[in-house]
Amino acid sequence: MLKKIIASVLCTLLLLPQLGTSAAGFSDVNATTYSWAVTQINEMADAGIINGFEDGTFRPANGVTRIDSLLLISRILGVNDATEQKIVELVEDLYYANVNLLQYPNYQKNLAYVLYREMFTPTELSNFLQNGLGQQALKRYEAAVLLVKMSGDASSVSKTDTVTLPFTDTNDIPSVAQPYVYYCYKNGLMQGMEDNRFDPMGTVTRAQMAVMLYNCMKTMNFSVVVGTVDEVSGFDNSIEYTDEFDQTETFYNTGDVRITLNGETIDDIDKIASGDIVNIHYSGKEIFLVEALTVLKDEVVEGIYAGKGASSTVTKIIIRSLEDNDKTTDYILDDNVRVYIGDTSAQLSDLKSGDHVKLTVQDSRVTIINAAERETQVNGYINALIFEGSGSIEVKLSDNSLVTYPFTENTVTVRRNGEEATLRDLKVGDKVTLNLEYEQITSVTATSTSRTYEGTIEEILISRENPKIKIDIGSEVIECAMDNSIEITINGEEATIYDMQLGYSATVKTESSTVTSIAVTSTPTVDNVNIMGTVLDVNTNYASITLQLSDGSVSQIFVKKSATIINGTTGRAVTLASIKENSVITAVVSTSGFTSEAISIVVLE
Repeated sequence: MLKKIIASVLCTLLLLPQLGTSAAGFSDVNATTYSWAVTQINEMADAGIINGFEDGTFRPANGVTRIDSLLLISRILGVNDATEQKIVELVEDLYYANVNLLQYPNYQKNLAYVLYREMFTPTELSNFLQNGLGQQALKRYEAAVLLVKMSGDASSVSKTDTVTLPFTDTNDIPSVAQPYVYYCYKNGLMQGMEDNRFDPMGTVTRAQMAVMLYNCMKTMNFSVVVGTVDEVSGFDNSIEYTDEFDQTETFYNTGDVRITLNGETIDDIDKIASGDIVNIHYSGKEIFLVEALTVLKDEVVEGIYAGKGASSTVTKIIIRSLEDNDKTTDYILDDNVRVYIGDTSAQLSDLKSGDHVKLTVQDSRVTIINAAERETQVNGYINALIFEGSGSIEVKLSDNSLVTYPFTENTVTVRRNGEEATLRDLKVGDKVTLNLEYEQITSVTATSTSRTYEGTIEEILISRENPKIKIDIGSEVIECAMDNSIEITINGEEATIYDMQLGYSATVKTESSTVTSIAVTSTPTVDNVNIMGTVLDVNTNYASITLQLSDGSVSQIFVKKSATIINGTTGRAVTLASIKENSVITAVVSTSGFTSEAISIVVLE
């Protein structure tokens, strides 16, 4: 269902003077002197299309230049329409190199738009305007060619061999322009002059241009439907979209409709995505152009500042990829972009090539630039060490906040307790000073304190990255990380973390907040048994697990309601129902009288 959202011509202003004098007040336009144009001028003035001059005149006999004719035509095509503003920005940038050479700075967007609408090729436009030709008066035969180009029928008209015109000066019309004049005459866009002449070499006046544009407005009947893409099908070349009135429509391209994406013509309709904005352009009831605009989600982009660029309307920031030094991407800066270096407000000019930056991109424009200070220093205590994937150190600051900084293991200089060391010598709880270059660790200075605790094992948390143990020392329960090289003995014999049980008495030695050795000197105060096996079945109704033990025997254990169940990989608490068949678990089973229940379970894999 066609809904005419915007009639482009009704958004048009005729000539450069933008003063609001209505036709009724034009002292030099009346039914006596301009009977053939007064109605058109009146209607277009009442519609806000034509404006006069400060002195109340319209100056209908003044000539129209070539460049001004393109200004007017670009407006009729929609350069000022609200639906086209994003397209206009994009095409002004796309065609900047072509139009900038023509040296009409006040007409850049208009000329870019007529190129985008394919009225001209860049070469044709250059030939029409270059070297000051744009300031020449527009001839009537040239106006006929422009009107046909604007209609979109120039391709078929240009192939016409011969035409018969009724004008007495037909022979004065350049032969190449005669098919265009015939089209305009036949479709009521242009008429002859006095004595049945066409006057092809005569200058187009403002009054004549007003009539031509009025006729175009009535004949071409441009309109636009705006919608949001729901689905695109390359199979039947269709776009399903929802318009502003929540009506779902489907456009089928039979191959004769031009489709653009972000201002560039595309052949593959599948490049358009669900959620994109789509403008469906009509002339009457016929679709002649479909424009799609990519809707970008807000994002944060990280990279290396490589400079800035600009077109006639926008400033861009150039970012080099962190992964590929040869890859750069341009981002358009918002007019109100904010720049920070560290926590300090700055200017774009303060950025230096090589700075590490984070860009906040909203609606395809950069709104915030956060640049890391080149060299900074951080003091705190190690809260976590991560060596898998991209290595990093999590540091607890004096305000107890946690921050994480990445490192490349073989490039970091480390000193611990005054001696040369490596990153893997560091312990959780070490007091550290980190030297950073663009928030990447370059060196670490660490100090540690050694302590010995005696108490009872309260809890053991087994995880791949951050295994921990809790020791009840009487006055408090302390929690410590366990080093990968931890030494464990039970009654003087070498043991593993899986041999320890809750309730064991132990002597624990630490460096900073990391346990380096555990010496168990007595048996648990309760009758606890540590077992390990492969899960055969989990019964959540009876809170039981059937295990196959390492000796091949099968054992069923019941799980205490208050039991702690930990995923050994993530270190997070999980439920009994989440334990899957074939998982390997270790469980601490407490026996009291005739009952045996698991009081803690660690799922190993």
